[in-house]
Amino acid sequence: MKKNYILFPILLIGLILLIFVSRYFYMKYAFTQPYKIAGNVMQEALQDKSSSEYLLSEEQWNAALSRSVYKIVREPLQWNEFKEFIQKCERNEFSSLLYSDGKATYQVIKSSYADIHTSINIDCIDYSKENNEIIERNSVTLLLEKLDGSWKIVGKHRPLE
Repeated sequence: MKKNYILFPILLIGLILLIFVSRYFYMKYAFTQPYKIAGNVMQEALQDKSSSEYLLSEEQWNAALSRSVYKIVREPLQWNEFKEFIQKCERNEFSSLLYSDGKATYQVIKSSYADIHTSINIDCIDYSKENNEIIERNSVTLLLEKLDGSWKIVGKHRPLE
């Protein structure tokens, strides 16, 4: 009889810990999905694929336009231009391709894991051969939205004028 009094609190604590740990891993998974999509699209561009399954077509964009937060700042992402940007940066010995991989603190993950839209910057930084100073920085900001349960790249951010 005494064993039941000890076993119940241990099982209860174990269950509570399991719930908190599984919630953390779910939030982390949901938060990193758009970053994985951006990484996959960059890999497809490096592999010189003819298109990307993650890129929203203009017809799909027109259907999603009315509910998109990006309707004012969005510009279509031209796949061939994007491939050229990525490939040129990777080929150049004194260039670095930089983008966020989704690693973040628990507080950031907790506040953003349920978002249905995000933007991810991809930077190409050219360095000087002589002294390693930054010569030029080019960037593309991918706009991602969760449409019908899956993340899609809806376009890129329009340059400021």
